[in-house]
Amino acid sequence: MSTATLTAPADTAVELSTKERWNKAVREIRKTGVAIKQNVRECCRSCVAEEKLGMKNSDQPYAFTYGGQGNATKWKDDETMVLAYVPRYGRAEVVTEVYFNHGNDSAKVVADTFRANGFTVNWDGSENKCVTVKVND
Repeated sequence: MSTATLTAPADTAVELSTKERWNKAVREIRKTGVAIKQNVRECCRSCVAEEKLGMKNSDQPYAFTYGGQGNATKWKDDETMVLAYVPRYGRAEVVTEVYFNHGNDSAKVVADTFRANGFTVNWDGSENKCVTVKVND
């Protein structure tokens, strides 16, 4: 089971599930002003319009996960993310990594926030590479 212990303000340890930590990270990223969406069902970044990402203008930082062509993800339970086209071939396909496309200098916020919530993140600092978040380690 992949849980993390976070400290609450009253110094009370709170166990959060992987799903709760994931959702917390997404909320925290959104609070920084980054337009973040999961499972965007367009064919490519050129087709992902500002309104699809919820951007206020073309300069707003953004991040999204691709969900087209059967690649959307969902939570099977509090610990396991799977591809949403499940059941495919009668079994669930567990997701081990999620790739965040990004732009307008949002990648560092995405990487740092997921790390702060206990996830392993791979990103080489390049604006041209996806931020990869490990899930279901």
